[in-house]
Amino acid sequence: MLSVVVLACSLAFAAAAPSIPPELYSPLITQKLLAVAQNFSNPSQYPEYTTPPPYGDQIGRWVWFPTDTWTNGFFPAAMMLLAERAQSCSGGQLISASDAATALGQGRTWSAPLVTLETGSKLGHDVGNGNSSAYRDMAISHADKTIQNHVRADGSTFHVVVYNSTDGAVIAQETHQGYSNTSTWTRGQAWAMYGFTSMYNRTGLSRYLDTARQVSQFYVDHLPTGNSVPPWDFDAPLSPTPPRDTSSATVASSAMLLLSQMETSIGNSTGSAYWTDKALTLLTDTISLAWRTEPEWQAVLSNGTSFFSEGVYDTGLTYGDYYFVKAGNILLDMGLANCNSGMGSATPACGSNCGSTPATIVTQTQKSGGVRRPHFGSVGVPVAVYTNNFKANIPNAKIYQYDVGEWAPYLQQCMAALTTYLVILPTGKVYPSELTMKIIRAMQESNPDIFTPKGVYDGRAIFYSPKNYPFPQGRQEVGVGDRGDFKVRLTIAATINPETLLRYIQGEQSHDESVLTAINACNVAVRMEPIQNNPFNVRSFFTPDERRPLGRGIELWRGYFQSVRPAIGRMVVNLDISTGTFYKGGPLIGLCLEFLGAYGQPELHLTARMDGRRRNDLIKFIRNLKVKTQKRGEGPKIRPIKDLSKEGASDHMFPTTDGAMTTVAAFFSLANGRALTHPKVLSVKAYVPMELCEVVEGQPMRKQVPSDLVKGVLDFSTSRPEQRLRSIMNGLQVLQYGSSSYLQDFGIDVDPSPMLIQGRVLPTPTLQYGGSEIRPANGQWNMRDRKLWKPVQIMGCVMINYDNRFDQQSQRSMIEGLEEACRSVGITGMTRSVPILQKDPMGTTYSNHLKEAAQLYRKEVGSMPNLVIVVLPDRGNEDIYYRIKKINVKLGGINVIPKASSVQFLTDPSNPTLVLGCDVMHPTPGAGYRSRPSFTALTGNIDSSSSRFIATSRAQKAGQEMVEDLEEMVSDVLGKYMAYRRDVEKKKILAPRRVIFYRDGVSEGQFKQVVEIEVPRIKSAFAKAKILPPKLTVVIVGKRHHNRFFPANQKDADKSGNAPAGLVIDREITNPLEFDFFLQSHGGLLGTSRSAHYSCLVDENSFTADDLQQLSFSLCHVYARATRSVSIVAPTYYADTVCARAKHHYDPDGTLADLSDTASQMSSEAAEAQMNLYKERFKPLHPGTAQNMYFQ
Repeated sequence: MLSVVVLACSLAFAAAAPSIPPELYSPLITQKLLAVAQNFSNPSQYPEYTTPPPYGDQIGRWVWFPTDTWTNGFFPAAMMLLAERAQSCSGGQLISASDAATALGQGRTWSAPLVTLETGSKLGHDVGNGNSSAYRDMAISHADKTIQNHVRADGSTFHVVVYNSTDGAVIAQETHQGYSNTSTWTRGQAWAMYGFTSMYNRTGLSRYLDTARQVSQFYVDHLPTGNSVPPWDFDAPLSPTPPRDTSSATVASSAMLLLSQMETSIGNSTGSAYWTDKALTLLTDTISLAWRTEPEWQAVLSNGTSFFSEGVYDTGLTYGDYYFVKAGNILLDMGLANCNSGMGSATPACGSNCGSTPATIVTQTQKSGGVRRPHFGSVGVPVAVYTNNFKANIPNAKIYQYDVGEWAPYLQQCMAALTTYLVILPTGKVYPSELTMKIIRAMQESNPDIFTPKGVYDGRAIFYSPKNYPFPQGRQEVGVGDRGDFKVRLTIAATINPETLLRYIQGEQSHDESVLTAINACNVAVRMEPIQNNPFNVRSFFTPDERRPLGRGIELWRGYFQSVRPAIGRMVVNLDISTGTFYKGGPLIGLCLEFLGAYGQPELHLTARMDGRRRNDLIKFIRNLKVKTQKRGEGPKIRPIKDLSKEGASDHMFPTTDGAMTTVAAFFSLANGRALTHPKVLSVKAYVPMELCEVVEGQPMRKQVPSDLVKGVLDFSTSRPEQRLRSIMNGLQVLQYGSSSYLQDFGIDVDPSPMLIQGRVLPTPTLQYGGSEIRPANGQWNMRDRKLWKPVQIMGCVMINYDNRFDQQSQRSMIEGLEEACRSVGITGMTRSVPILQKDPMGTTYSNHLKEAAQLYRKEVGSMPNLVIVVLPDRGNEDIYYRIKKINVKLGGINVIPKASSVQFLTDPSNPTLVLGCDVMHPTPGAGYRSRPSFTALTGNIDSSSSRFIATSRAQKAGQEMVEDLEEMVSDVLGKYMAYRRDVEKKKILAPRRVIFYRDGVSEGQFKQVVEIEVPRIKSAFAKAKILPPKLTVVIVGKRHHNRFFPANQKDADKSGNAPAGLVIDREITNPLEFDFFLQSHGGLLGTSRSAHYSCLVDENSFTADDLQQLSFSLCHVYARATRSVSIVAPTYYADTVCARAKHHYDPDGTLADLSDTASQMSSEAAEAQMNLYKERFKPLHPGTAQNMYFQ
């Protein structure tokens, strides 16, 4: 949610680098530390945090802990840092000689009960015995395992990873002090920053530097605007305002200063300056928020969060103070602070441009969210369409937000030690949302005197109510269950005024925390009714009313996606159908047999004789699957499957309660009064015969669908527009909006009719072929009897035939047809005398075949060919013109161009325009994910008609969305653009005056990163080219949304029942403030067409709504190998194609050619080495190929 909030805020690059705060060297630090230390001559307890706020006159006083508490080293280590500071400034400028001696003595005294510290070595608490190679190897092993299992693909981190103590397998990735298992606990992220930077400092291994940069960049990207001290968890709910954690800020600041030193050590002055700037900004904000001068506050800083769920926040923390002092010492070591005042020149090498990323230096200020909408479009023929959005009113009364805490029985021994400071201590266990929903439901139903009207629950930690419950002091603990199995504590957290939401949708205020909180409350209220009775995930719930067997023990269930969204002047509920994969309910034996594709008696397939690979596949498929078992005279029990036995039920022995040995089969035969039907079949651990297990219906199958079943999923998910709308309307009955007591109590009313809105069908651009023009109709046209705009000359052609059934007669017919077709469209040079090389398709050295074919042609003709035709088996009959269009553009020709009058923005000779398309493709998550690269692609036109595109691609770290080499890639395309204008088109103005950057594959949460990271890299490429900076427009092209449009009148529909190509929607359901629109640019084929969502992030070209919409629609008509308009602008479509082809940029006969998703798991060190190989051996395009559209 944090990333959504900051979208509406503006990003201003620093006008001047922040100065070093004098508080870092204040004598108050020494006074406070020594005042506490000197009160104890023989310490037996150590401070960790100050008393939390609820405890009156004790606030600000240290809470003391026994000597074996892991945090105890920070307090003496902080005094050692003061002694180090005196060594750095021996003249006593920052700390007097007597105070330094006292600090050193106290540091040793307080260290004695712990571990003896080395003196004079400047080693902190986080450094062990660096002289032992065994310790070094152990540290490297631990760090590598941490990269592998703690660091997520986006650079965030898991707090806790639970390992199997026997084989080291990962059991769980979860949290102990964070908001949720999938959230990012900010201090844990800061520990990762410091730890990996320290590992690089100690080992020099580049993988630790890369990881340090990655986790640090994530941290910086997710800091709040205004005061940048982070909340206790980056994903904590934003309302009420979450407590900050200054200890995270000081750890991270020290880490970034250390990282700055590492960048300097490798000659990266820009990176060094970047991290220094970020650290100083964070330190300055920490002081602004939390610097405490009053003597009764014993810590240096306040606003630390030790353990949020235990109520320990807004405190001082010893480790927060330690890293605050540490940061000051590092600045002295770096020479940025001096001994006389503690404030040297703090301006890093980047000068006034320190707001940029390490790779670039830019001065342009940009907004971090979308551009404000200039106005609405008006061009086009009006058309009425239904949309799957339903009007919803805003609650007219206040909503009360409560924080939820759930507990199992109390930990009495901990309570006894901490009752002075903590009212209650939770276990820290995170329960699944299915269980917490049941707990909250039982709580409300068993306490109607309190919970009338009922509140709604988000499944995690927030409870909203339309009533302010009369809890004493805003807090209530409620027991749940007959035996008090759970206790739920509700604490009033905020009052939500829907008036802020009303102002936002009316365009009167920006998107802020209050708006986001109100939207979230509405979403929770809307989904509360259906998710209590149906399986659900984050946004969808599923019903068995419409389901279909898929095979392999999997069923497809119809689901319903719902989301409350702000629109122009109103709130809407976006409702769409979705598809979920579920385990087939019923006998477990039948499920297992179906998964294995086995038939007949289970004794033939599910016994101890099972093939090991098939057994492991089956265990992976059914692990954690819930099954129902029952013994005679007892009620049913539901338990998850953890494993399968290695022996059949009749062979597996175990001791009974009286010590006798029996078999599983005998035990259950006696217990149930009948013999097992399949005693040789394996059992489910803990040893229940498989035949006595029933799979509980409605369990989501969260594993990847087997590739041979994907088509079945697509068939189930695809429906014509009228069928899809009918299914959506059926979903309204399941959702029960009208009868939901929750919505009634919250005052939310959802209109049961889909919104009828006004769209426009844009005029189709005129296209030019050689000597003729054509106007497409409904997104398609026919090029028969037309010449290509710029046909090429074939200088020589040779064929390789891999299809043994493609005989000589077939070969002659194909070549004759190809020659005739080439001649008809204007391509010259194609003859019917084509040398043919016959090869076996089962071979592997295909690159040698290409060379052999070229040599064959040179032997027969005397020159080299520029066209190689390859005949592959089982390809079917493709349209001859489809092949011709590909041949033409591959050899440098141009098939078709938009008429200049249709794209005046692109064809203005005084303002040359470069159109760029960019995309990133990631490997499929799973085993070996980190060892396989993500591929990036950038395409751009080189001709004045914006029809001939070139491309460049790179490999980068798996899962990284921002394009690492974008500056270099833009420079590559820019150079070729200018060279083409100079050498081919003979233009006087070579450099572009305007650039449009269409970016695909970016979610709304990443818009800010595009502006802050990719835009500077683009502009840096302009600067390096030493050209007048062109005006830049950045547009995100998105298709991952759930908005669909259905023609209100069938006369407006195309043959597929979809709205006509060119439909644009920029009113009623779009963003209340920002410049966005939906464009359905293609004609329908199968199912319901999905429009593209265009969001403008940067617009230095000052587009009108009509101009940007028409330009984007026109660019959907220049996709070279189609005579149809495509669903997104051609540059991004090309970029997607180039990404898909990038895996072929490796030696086809080499070891890196296999990029399949079945790669095995490997250590992080091996994965990093493999990744580096992929980057190093990524083969660039041949210079001749790079000038043409090889990707078509």
